[in-house]
Amino acid sequence: MDLFKLGYDIALHLYALGMLPKIGWEAWRHGKYRKSFAARLGRGFPSVAKDERPLIWVHAVSLGETKAVAPLVEKLAQHGRILFSTATETGYQEALKSVKASQHVFLPYDLPYIIRPIVRRIRPSVVILVESDFWLNFQDAAHEVGAKVVLVNGKISERSFRRFAKFPALARRLLGSLDYLCVQGELYQQRFCALGLSQDKVVITGNLKLDAPRLESQPLAKKEGDFILTLGSTHDPEERLWLEAIKTCPNLKVYLVPRHPERFESVASLLEASGLMWGKWSQQADFSKVQVILVDAMGVLQRCYQISDLAFVGGSLTQKVGGHNILEPSVYGVPVLYGPYMWGQRDFLELMQRYQAGCEVTETTLSSTLCQLMQNSEARQRMGAGGKQIFAHSSGALSTTYQQVLGVNPQL
Repeated sequence: MDLFKLGYDIALHLYALGMLPKIGWEAWRHGKYRKSFAARLGRGFPSVAKDERPLIWVHAVSLGETKAVAPLVEKLAQHGRILFSTATETGYQEALKSVKASQHVFLPYDLPYIIRPIVRRIRPSVVILVESDFWLNFQDAAHEVGAKVVLVNGKISERSFRRFAKFPALARRLLGSLDYLCVQGELYQQRFCALGLSQDKVVITGNLKLDAPRLESQPLAKKEGDFILTLGSTHDPEERLWLEAIKTCPNLKVYLVPRHPERFESVASLLEASGLMWGKWSQQADFSKVQVILVDAMGVLQRCYQISDLAFVGGSLTQKVGGHNILEPSVYGVPVLYGPYMWGQRDFLELMQRYQAGCEVTETTLSSTLCQLMQNSEARQRMGAGGKQIFAHSSGALSTTYQQVLGVNPQL
């Protein structure tokens, strides 16, 4: 008997039971999980048409990972059929728009009686995991049907590294079932190897998010003289803090883009109580009548960044999140503001600081920093130019990762 797997399954069941009240509350209150819960139980998992080509199962946990891996999936589609899974509803919606796959699905929960029968029926030739979403039963089931399991755009946060270091048996069992790892940089290579992985199968390929193509869609309209600030991927309490800061800086137009759709309603309540003139994207609000537009729709954030004079990337003024991709506005030459809590995105922070493409703000410096940058076009231009240099000097991850995936999988 595999005692380790038994312990893992028991812990997973206990965690699932503990999460049920939260899932029920979020589904009732915000509509979250309504689409994904039954699918993640394995219900309605689609059949995949069989032909002579190999099946490549690509899994990206959420929105950012889905966007990052989409160009790689497009290249791999030349070599087989693509089954693309995500774990969140935002990731799933993004996949439907940007990922060219034969099937889009939610990844079933990693309970053995749910995931193993599905993997045995689908029989992938290759399983590709994105960044840091590991599932023991999924990975073991893939090996049982002869699939290679590859990590791309791999990373491991400092917090996760410390946890794995405390439980080396877990690290060896979970990470040891990866056949090959394509990681973002030297820091992550060192961390994986320190957890017992052979350096022979941990290769640095770069960050796919830095190879993402610029948005080619029609940019939003911008009136001459408007100064536009986009508050992207925000969490609680970031909206409240920024709404207070906005009041101190006149002649400012703001796109406010919460990270999670289920929070649109609560952010609207904050705006209603703020005293600011505001409107909703879904109701076609424009800056001729309002100062703040709540972007209550998915897939709009990049278009907002395109025409911004300044951007803030959320998840960084709250300790709970640890930051998001603060380089997203930089590809358009937009200077970036971010908070002090970037522990989950150390690599992006290092690049941002090295190229001086933005600056850190805190709760107490939001207003002063915003007003100073509004008045200092030279500083904004320097930051924007630094952001563009990041992407000019960091390309190549897509091609390198693609070649490595092909090289480790002879079936492709």
